[in-house]
Amino acid sequence: MTRSLFFLAFLAASLVADRAAAQCPGPPPPPGISTDTPQSGMKPDFGPVDDAPATTGARPTRPSTPSTPNAPSAPGAPNRPATPALPATPAGTAGAPAMTGGEQLPTAHGPSARTLLTVAWTYPVLLADAVDGRRTYARQAPRALPRDEAFRRLAGDDPRPLLVLRECAYCLGSERALLRGGEDDTKTFLLSQWFHCVRLPKEVLRSDHPFHEVFGTPAPHLLLASPDGTEVVAMPGDLSRVQLWKAMETMLAQHYDGPLQQRLRGLNRLVGKYDAVDEEIRALLHQQELAAEKYGPRSAKAKRLARRLAKARAEREELDRQRDELLDLPLRTPAARNP
Repeated sequence: MTRSLFFLAFLAASLVADRAAAQCPGPPPPPGISTDTPQSGMKPDFGPVDDAPATTGARPTRPSTPSTPNAPSAPGAPNRPATPALPATPAGTAGAPAMTGGEQLPTAHGPSARTLLTVAWTYPVLLADAVDGRRTYARQAPRALPRDEAFRRLAGDDPRPLLVLRECAYCLGSERALLRGGEDDTKTFLLSQWFHCVRLPKEVLRSDHPFHEVFGTPAPHLLLASPDGTEVVAMPGDLSRVQLWKAMETMLAQHYDGPLQQRLRGLNRLVGKYDAVDEEIRALLHQQELAAEKYGPRSAKAKRLARRLAKARAEREELDRQRDELLDLPLRTPAARNP
């Protein structure tokens, strides 16, 4: 009798796990094989490239992604981090691939472009112990927060709309619910720059997990939401790119003022410019190393290369300024979103 009850409990748990993972896109397909519909496999539509305004003016700021969910940054947060330095590698060598939760960017992109082609995830953790002087309060039993409080904890002081990804046993450690791999993810990466991206573990399906009420039942793999949770768009993990982009753009249009599509086209052009200047800097560094070895570090040739290198780095700093300006879209107030 006991063995029969144990078998039935195990079978019920397996059915629940299978249902929760039903939306998972599964393992990535072989190279060159697309999992999208023909429409979504088309080249991303960034629109015409002639009507985007030039980016000029002072260096702006934008809301930053908090390093921890319980200590988020204020709306007027500092600028994005500086572009990482380039290694002295020979000309024509592709930059090292960026690893993003199991997905790999094409090796053609250099480190500067990868500042845009990365999802800046936050991983919320709620502290259950509290320390007051010499006393340490006992750990509280885990419990699910009310839905409105759970969204407030996820958003913190970050006013941007939320993009929340739920992991499962099948896609653990990857971003398959959001990304598919390859160049077609470029638009997804760029759109994510205006979201507060949060990643939750598979344990969120437990009824006593603090953020269990964020997803509801049945739990989607991905959702877009306003910071207070009043507007929520739930999406399965196998959503096509075209449907995903449309949902992301709709949510951004509700939360931001300004020409989103023009900014998006500008960022897409910036990726190519970043790669060009990175390749130039890489080549100059290699030539400078050879000149210093052959003619000496104070030779006329080495000095000419140093001046060209300084000019290329100044160009990259100007691209950084343009990047920050393009990302600086004004956020709407909650009253403006819900007149």
